[in-house]
Amino acid sequence: MFDHLLNDQQRQLRDEVRAFVKSVLRQLILDMELDACESGAEDEKIYD
Repeated sequence: MFDHLLNDQQRQLRDEVRAFVKSVLRQLILDMELDACESGAEDEKIYD
């Protein structure tokens, strides 16, 4: 929408963030929303 206002570095960061967001498991987001999981390194084992 406002891509014309971004410089190359900002577009690259935007694209990296979009890629990261797509890589997060949907179920993890839903569980976080319901407080069904806790933050920490031990939680990574559950979703790997």
